[in-house]
Amino acid sequence: NLSYKIILDCIATEMDKPKPSVIISPGLAKAALYIEKIRAFLTGTSPRISSKSLEIAFENLSYSNQKILEIPGVKFLSVQESISDTIKAYMIRNS
Repeated sequence: NLSYKIILDCIATEMDKPKPSVIISPGLAKAALYIEKIRAFLTGTSPRISSKSLEIAFENLSYSNQKILEIPGVKFLSVQESISDTIKAYMIRNS
């Protein structure tokens, strides 16, 4: 299991962009949520941030792929390979 930071750093490296450097605390995120709700109310649009998305952003989630790996012939790409392949496809499609 990898943290969001490791995955976002990997994406930034593959895209030849600077790695994320700002750490968002739960309090700052909650303040942003309230500001976003006010913005959405004033503009008549839907909020871009939800309470649930903030809750998920600060959870530590772990998953196991052990059961699927027991099936003969099932193999996964590494996260690094998956990100690399996805970024390459994205760059080709959007160039």
